[in-house]
Amino acid sequence: MKVAFDLIEQEAARIHSLPNSAEILAQEAANTLNDRVATAMAYLGRVPQTVKRNVREGCDPKENLVKAAQVLCAAIEALP
Repeated sequence: MKVAFDLIEQEAARIHSLPNSAEILAQEAANTLNDRVATAMAYLGRVPQTVKRNVREGCDPKENLVKAAQVLCAAIEALP
């Protein structure tokens, strides 16, 4: 389980290291819980390896799972 949490932390660090991270973080801060769940569901929808978008964009199913988990963790942290 530790490996999964490490991957989630790495994804959060990757987001913070992007050139436009300030805008991304501002957008995420304005997101509602519903927005965050919808984003996570979008990533989860790309998990099956047979999704044509994964082939076209070179998406990795594991990467999409990690992104979904990171979004959900951020949603938990944002709850009062």
